[in-house]
Amino acid sequence: MANSGFSLMKTAHIFILALAFSGLANAQTAATTATTTTSDAQALGLAAQAVQTMTNGVAVSDVTLTGTATQTAGSWNASGAATFKAKGYAESRADFAASSQSEIHGLDASGNPAGVWIGSPGKTDSTRHTMALHNSFSDAAWFFPALTSLGVASQAGVVAKYIGSETHEGVAVQHVRLWHTANSSSSLAAIANVLPRLSTMDVYLDATSSLPVALAFNAHSDKDMNMDIPIEVRYSDYQEVNGIKVPFHVQKYLNHVLVMDFTASQASINSGLTDAEFN
Repeated sequence: MANSGFSLMKTAHIFILALAFSGLANAQTAATTATTTTSDAQALGLAAQAVQTMTNGVAVSDVTLTGTATQTAGSWNASGAATFKAKGYAESRADFAASSQSEIHGLDASGNPAGVWIGSPGKTDSTRHTMALHNSFSDAAWFFPALTSLGVASQAGVVAKYIGSETHEGVAVQHVRLWHTANSSSSLAAIANVLPRLSTMDVYLDATSSLPVALAFNAHSDKDMNMDIPIEVRYSDYQEVNGIKVPFHVQKYLNHVLVMDFTASQASINSGLTDAEFN
């Protein structure tokens, strides 16, 4: 999958384990995305401050996190080595050794989101499955907030709105919502009316440090883009690596249930990952 730097921004993320729960008909629906196509200054300012805090002004092109992860789906669980990689805002992959599961995201030759997943909870399956397009518009690098929508908030086709000051999991936060749009000349013009909803990302920034503490979005049933399944990623234990603040503890919740708990042992920044890593 070729990386086009950023066209409409990125690819996807519907974590492998989300598929195990895709039949949840009563999953809660996230707040409706506003119809406006204009960002507000406060949201842009908060996004810029968060990126500055995380990167200290250093351009981040790629990241590799290695460590251990525990995956859970009902009574099934697996623990073992895990590696998360991301290149730019469009390419990522998550590989789990214990479960032999992988999730890979990128852009196709037309610059549109594309992705595949391999393996299912509790099963041995090396078949590559194509990800549904409607599950391809949330942040590819969900595990590394410096390469999420925050980093492209000021770009054309991205809308950022300030939602307000809140308390999230006991932490005072600033809540920013971001989503993507497509104009009539875009290759995604046919789904322009649903793209904002499918790409909406809610970011919760620590009110004191400006570091992201959580990222929330909706996954969807492969066969029904109107079935919303809430996903939340939580970040903690930020450590500085080559001047970049990296969350060494990343947790993922599906429909408010913890399905992935990752602890990094090592982080590599700007190591020169190539597109071949994400084929």
